[in-house]
Amino acid sequence: MRNGASIIMPLSEETLTETLLYEIAWAHKADPGFRVRVATKPEESLHGGDWELWLTQGGKGIKFRVQAKRLYPNGRYKSLFSYGKDAYGNAVDLHLQTKKLIASAKLDNSIPLYCFYNFDGGHISDWPRIQCPHKHRGASYWGCSVATASDILAANSNELKKLLPLMTPWHKMVCVKPSSRLPDAAVDILGTKIKDDNLSEFLKEISIPEYVHRILGFELAGEDSSYLDFETLRIDRGERDGISGVCVIDDRRKQKTHIRPNN
Repeated sequence: MRNGASIIMPLSEETLTETLLYEIAWAHKADPGFRVRVATKPEESLHGGDWELWLTQGGKGIKFRVQAKRLYPNGRYKSLFSYGKDAYGNAVDLHLQTKKLIASAKLDNSIPLYCFYNFDGGHISDWPRIQCPHKHRGASYWGCSVATASDILAANSNELKKLLPLMTPWHKMVCVKPSSRLPDAAVDILGTKIKDDNLSEFLKEISIPEYVHRILGFELAGEDSSYLDFETLRIDRGERDGISGVCVIDDRRKQKTHIRPNN
C-alpha cells in the first residue's frame, strides 16, 4: 500500500481483500489442521460489497459481516464516510454506510466488523504493542486490523489516529494456543468489544448452513471447477443482500476435551 501511494497507484479494497484471502489460503493449502475456502459472486454481479466470514469447527461456527476500508495517504479512511445529496437535495447521513452495515448484520444474524488496511505513512509515531508470539511488529502488526462497526459509529471519525485505539490486529482473532478452538479465540478477543446487546447474542456458535458445508466440501477437480463461485456451489443469497463473497476458515485440529468456563 505504501508503494502504491508513492507512485499514485493505490490498490482498491477489493484487490487488497482478494490478495489477503489468497495469501491465507495459500499459506494453509497443505495444513491438515485448517481448511480455508473462499466463494465469490460472478465478477459482473457485485463489486464493493461486504464479505461474510465464518470461523468454524465441527459443523458449528461464528459468522461475521465484514466491510473493508483502506487507509489513504492523508491518514484517513476516506471511503468510510458517505458524501453527496439524496434525491431531495439533502445531505446524506455521514455514517450511512456504517449504519447499513450494522442493520444488515442484525438481519443476517452476524457480527458487523470493519477490516482496516493500514500502512506506515508517518501518521503514527509509535505503533501500539500487544503481547503476541508472532514476529509482526510496528506498522506491519496493524496492517490488517478489525473493529466493531458500533465502535466506529460512536467514534464519529475517519482518522487513523482516532480509530487505532478501537482496532485489534485481525490475526489476533485466530491467534490460538494448541489447545484453543478457533471460534473460541474470536470470542475471547471480540467479546469485550461487542457492547450492543442486540449484537452480542450473535457472538456464539451456530450450526453452519448448507452452503457453508458445500464450500468446505468443495474439491478442485479440473478446469471447470477451478474458480469457486456462488453459481458453482448453487448458493442463492439473493441479489440484495450486499454480500460479494464468503470466506470460511475451518479448524480441523483434534481437540482435547475441555469445558469452556461461563462468563
